[in-house]
Amino acid sequence: MTEPGSALPWGMLHTIGVVSTTPSMTRAAELLRVSQPALSRRVNAAEQLAGTDLFDRTGSGVQVTTAGRALADAARRMAGPLRAATAPPVAGPSECAFATYVTSLGELVRWFSQRWPASRWHGAELRPELAMVELAQGALDIFLGVHTLHHAPVAASVRRHVAVRDPLRLAMSTRHPLAANPVLTLAELRHEPWLTSNDPAVEQLLVEACRGHGFRPRIAYRTDRTRSIRDLVAGGHAVTLCVPVARTDDEVVVRPVIGLPSLDLVVAWNPERLPAALADRFCGVLIGWYLSRAWSVPAFRSWLDTHHAEVISAGTIGVDEAGDPDPARDVIDWNDLQAAFEVLRTGSAPQAASRLGCSPSTVQRRLHRLERQVGDALLERSAEGRPEPTVRGFLLLHHLYRAQAARDAQLTAGTPSISNNT
Repeated sequence: MTEPGSALPWGMLHTIGVVSTTPSMTRAAELLRVSQPALSRRVNAAEQLAGTDLFDRTGSGVQVTTAGRALADAARRMAGPLRAATAPPVAGPSECAFATYVTSLGELVRWFSQRWPASRWHGAELRPELAMVELAQGALDIFLGVHTLHHAPVAASVRRHVAVRDPLRLAMSTRHPLAANPVLTLAELRHEPWLTSNDPAVEQLLVEACRGHGFRPRIAYRTDRTRSIRDLVAGGHAVTLCVPVARTDDEVVVRPVIGLPSLDLVVAWNPERLPAALADRFCGVLIGWYLSRAWSVPAFRSWLDTHHAEVISAGTIGVDEAGDPDPARDVIDWNDLQAAFEVLRTGSAPQAASRLGCSPSTVQRRLHRLERQVGDALLERSAEGRPEPTVRGFLLLHHLYRAQAARDAQLTAGTPSISNNT
């Protein structure tokens, strides 16, 4: 169900936010650099879409109504993420020692190098237990990867932030009797032989989930070798936990299972070696990389598009995003950002135009204007010829999802008197 007021374009929400914080339409028009009649038309159009008055006109100015306040608060919640989306880059470290676990070392180095081309990188794949020790000792600057609280306690000198709660899935043979079911329950798998990795902490996640459904899983095999996992699953000898982007083929399928836990992708860092603002940018890179992986699996990409707020952290690290919509700070048109959001999430200007109620040429014009302002391409052609976000595009997309989630959360909690006009 679409939340009340969500039909309003982001640019209209920005206008409402600015008008709500100024004493008069004249002053608001000056701040927005439009004529007062033009601003009045914008406000009238917003009220028509919202289906209610957003401001009371008085002899001394305008007063925001309850409905208008709900939309102004939504704009206020969106302002921080949208500024973060287009904020100038933070200088990278001159040198950085990092570790990963169950994330691609090579892919992350590529992302780091594009984000901070002047930095020197020293990376290693380390078990989380060892990585946490090296962070505490100052041998590492940052860790990016899987870390559950079953792995190891985090020292008081180390900071930890969950970036992604990756929903675990089940890989099974296409010949399995349950393979035809689009969604499974954990209780249906109580008699299955399981294959797990050699990581006891990840196995413990499975054991605890099964215990909650009244059984203990029968662990038949343990291996970390990709080929062995594939052969055992394809042959019907075991089922196994996997990430949603796990490869499938004619012999292996991946299914969601009600009751399975998620796997935390975290950033952990030593604050004596890495400032919080830079750790926040590393977190953004990890999330951007995760989104790029999701985009390679259309079914999961579609699911994630509607469940983003459940999976991706909306929080920031050491960054204060408070503040009203402010034309002096919001130098990029929010309508351009919304157009980019729809293109990046769909990969299609015509589809984005349909969602926004405008022409594809308008969407393209807004996207190209935004690319000029941020100084980077946001879309490129994949090896298969499909449009998909660039590294910069995925980094931007994360913050645009955050802005949408902030808007929806505020509108859900806001006044019920706003009409739903979608």
